[in-house]
Amino acid sequence: MRRAIIALGVLVVLSAVLLLAGGVILGEGALRVPRHHNQDVGALFGVQSVQIVARDGIHLSAWIVSPPRPAGDCVVVLHGIADSRSSMAGFARLFTDNRYTVLLPDSRGHGDSGGDIVTYGVLEAEDVHRWVDLLISSAGCKRVFGLGESLGAGILATVALD
Repeated sequence: MRRAIIALGVLVVLSAVLLLAGGVILGEGALRVPRHHNQDVGALFGVQSVQIVARDGIHLSAWIVSPPRPAGDCVVVLHGIADSRSSMAGFARLFTDNRYTVLLPDSRGHGDSGGDIVTYGVLEAEDVHRWVDLLISSAGCKRVFGLGESLGAGILATVALD
């Protein structure tokens, strides 16, 4: 059931991003998606540092960003290769402004997370499942969606196919 919810969430968020991108390109005065690189996470409301331990014992770090009045839905936002969670802070603002709780993890081998190698989804997919479990148990998420950039999108595609 949880995997079906994640898969549906990935498809919905990807569709929404494509619609937003089309609106920004085609529409006069369309909704503008904030630039996500080099955003200051300290400017976001309700940032909490969290950690999980992956199946192979690697410690993984993330931020949970909570809106003032959460609606009960959450979004996992994954960065690309050789990047980190801080580069995705602009997306966190976009979602929290719309009452979503956002998880910004550092993928294994990136940022503050442990690990020496990137497995391009082989181990990272299980990491995402553990992050989702954390969101459901500690943030009370009813539905969990995903947004990924580059490597992050590949990891979410792997999760959706589980």
